[in-house]
Amino acid sequence: MPSDYLERLYAGFIGKNVGIRLGAPVEPAIWTYDRIREIYGEVSSYLKPYRNFAADDDANGPVYFIRPLIEGDPAKPLSPEDVGKAWLDFSREGRGMFWWGGYGVSTEHTAYLNLKAGIPAPESGSKQRNGATVAEQIGGQIFVDTWGLVWPCNPKKAADYAARAASVSHDGEGIEGARFIAACIAAAFGGGSVAALKPEEKSARMRTVIEAGLAELGAES
Repeated sequence: MPSDYLERLYAGFIGKNVGIRLGAPVEPAIWTYDRIREIYGEVSSYLKPYRNFAADDDANGPVYFIRPLIEGDPAKPLSPEDVGKAWLDFSREGRGMFWWGGYGVSTEHTAYLNLKAGIPAPESGSKQRNGATVAEQIGGQIFVDTWGLVWPCNPKKAADYAARAASVSHDGEGIEGARFIAACIAAAFGGGSVAALKPEEKSARMRTVIEAGLAELGAES
């Protein structure tokens, strides 16, 4: 583990939230690349001031979904059921956190209602129950950052834990996306600061991280 692990963890989580706030105003599908360039030009700062900020699953999920590591048995491997319990413990239907868009429409709302009805994870997020369109949305890769942060320099472990967590609400490529992101974050701990690197060195570092993520994906992904 890096000697400056806590500093890097903090920086990684702050960076995650900076990205969320930068991207949120142009997240809806109407914001194509061309539209963003036409209206905002080169984005170099926040596009919208947030006086009253209500965190969504992008920001809250990484914090709450690792609670089983704190509250569970340290001798017991993390299970999808453990993370599913955290969903029910720390989420309230219709309030904050997720997009409560309805069963079969919102991936997270669908999984939440499944859990509430007694359907355990990972069935709660499976394609067999919810269909591929719902199960393979991008949420699985959005709220798994902390699995990369808690398994520094261990992409495989990060990917495995992220997959278990993501399976509460996702399946198939939704889980593969979670594996990739968590593995990349864990791998990024292996290098120092990129601030002083030359452009070609930064590109090489980025390739190394991406390759570590790709190595944790299934052959059919």
